[in-house]
Amino acid sequence: IPSTVAQLSAMNEKTRVENVLQSVAAIAILPSILIAVFVFLASGEILALVFGSAYSNGASILVILVFGQTVSVAVGSPGVLMAMSDRQTASMFIGISAGLVGLGISLLLVEAHGVLGIAIGAATGRTLHNLSLWAYCLKALGIKTHASPIALAKAWRARKQY
Repeated sequence: IPSTVAQLSAMNEKTRVENVLQSVAAIAILPSILIAVFVFLASGEILALVFGSAYSNGASILVILVFGQTVSVAVGSPGVLMAMSDRQTASMFIGISAGLVGLGISLLLVEAHGVLGIAIGAATGRTLHNLSLWAYCLKALGIKTHASPIALAKAWRARKQY
């Protein structure tokens, strides 16, 4: 993906960059949603099977982390677009800011909620990071990176061009 985005960006093909990013995100979100639903329904059993029954109490932590990851998958690859569009500095500041927010939430919640509070902070930081990158790409570059079935259908019809 990075090389395709870089090549299309260099040719100022914003529409094609957007179609590629949205198509890849659409392909990635389908299995992610299926896995997330499976984890939501069987998180305790999954943890018990993989790590032993003592870990099945961490089901809610796993669900929170998977939710944050699923949101990240849905917004696509805005970080790749920013890196290939010479926006690394903005990406760095967004990453640091979101990381600090996630850390702050974790520190605020850890005493009352333990590891669950840390999971909430981590998921919030990750989600904030990716949503902020997505918003930056939309506003500053005019390119949407989120999953789009419409873009996927367009890419499928035009696959010989890529």
